[in-house]
Amino acid sequence: MKTVFLLLFLFLFVQGAVTAQMLDPAAQGFVREGLALEKKGDLDGAIAAYTKAIQRDGGFSGAYNNRGLARKAKGDLDGAIADLTKAIDAQPGNYFAYLNRGTVWQAKGNLDAAIADYERAIRMGPSVGSFYMHRGIARQAKGDLQGALADYNKALKLDSKLALGYMKRAGLLKDKGDLDASIADYTSVIKNEPNYPMAYANRGSLLLLKKDYAGAVADFNKAIELNPRQEFLYANRGIALLLLGRDAEAQKDFDHYLKLAPYMKATLEERIRKAKAEGPAKD
Repeated sequence: MKTVFLLLFLFLFVQGAVTAQMLDPAAQGFVREGLALEKKGDLDGAIAAYTKAIQRDGGFSGAYNNRGLARKAKGDLDGAIADLTKAIDAQPGNYFAYLNRGTVWQAKGNLDAAIADYERAIRMGPSVGSFYMHRGIARQAKGDLQGALADYNKALKLDSKLALGYMKRAGLLKDKGDLDASIADYTSVIKNEPNYPMAYANRGSLLLLKKDYAGAVADFNKAIELNPRQEFLYANRGIALLLLGRDAEAQKDFDHYLKLAPYMKATLEERIRKAKAEGPAKD
């Protein structure tokens, strides 16, 4: 899941109002340095740069926000909460800081606090689809499936290219037994992001359930092309190939799968037994 890094800004627009924050140029430079270091994977260096920005300008909301997210990435959730709270205190209209703090509360397992922060973000930015999506994820985790579905629907109405929103709604719809609607959502992901391997993998699994074995193989082929190290894809493609009567190709996939995941041998053998009992697809 992507979090939101606040790039350098002078103004934040909130429901038509403008909250101004005058920023120290040197502090802005340290934040640029932090962003560059983060892109390189140097979280410690990024945190140090954001800290310099804060030391230079103790009211720089974006610097606290970005340091909080870097701390979250390092697993320092309490430190992240502290920084994101300071980001909000410094600029109460910073709705992305509410969103980001919500994701940290969720990572800590405090779903109620996460939902409360997402709702604050929604009140300030009601046209931002990702805010509803995140609340939907938290609601789904709490077992509120209808609330989650409503949030996913709203998110996708606002942002029809929100890939993670489609992925989350597709999973919920699959659990509710609506395989066709779930497949349609994965197809929407693929349309918007054609290099999204899990969209192909998940759609392929649903096509396998619907006995569209050729379609499943095609999706698993693409998923493997995009992510050849994901071992379960070989097992799934092997089962689809077996059900198409392409036993030799299936066995190659099973052999490769067991090289990657030898501890799954018993589970795979049971899947193969069930597939053979079902028999190959008939024309």
